[in-house]
Amino acid sequence: MTQAHLYRGGRHEAESAPGRVYRCCACRNSDGRQLGARCPKLSNARHGTWAFAVDLPSLDRRRTMRRTGFATKAEASAALAHVD
Repeated sequence: MTQAHLYRGGRHEAESAPGRVYRCCACRNSDGRQLGARCPKLSNARHGTWAFAVDLPSLDRRRTMRRTGFATKAEASAALAHVD
């Protein structure tokens, strides 16, 4: 493989994390659905919490483990590292 094939979205494949870390909240829209990571108030650093999601190995279908409620991105990243 060439170096161009290994490069994806700002990192090398070998460096990519097994999951993702993001901010979300429990705000709801007018229909009553949670906005999650799409909340416009997340631009305020005091709004919402940090979360992680990781795809777990499965034979028949995709299983995603999600955990929310972390105060900082570092806490969510550390918890994600323990899942592996």
